[in-house]
Amino acid sequence: MKSTELDFKLNPGDLIHRCTKGFTWNDVMATGAHVPYEVRVIKEYPRFVEVEANFEDHHGGRYHECINKLAVIAGDCQFRKYRGE
Repeated sequence: MKSTELDFKLNPGDLIHRCTKGFTWNDVMATGAHVPYEVRVIKEYPRFVEVEANFEDHHGGRYHECINKLAVIAGDCQFRKYRGE
């Protein structure tokens, strides 16, 4: 039987970007939705990716969030792994 679990091949510490579509990043230091300065992978699980969002432009506020992999497949959420310049 083929596994339905997805592997995005993300490693702890990987930087991902373009995390805007489908995300409502609510910074605890400000009201409303904001775009984080950077998003780093904490750990990839079979059905979601745990990340840490950094809001450096709002006094360095950081918090953890989980990205549902099925939402990415459906196109509701989008992000890309940062590959360097």
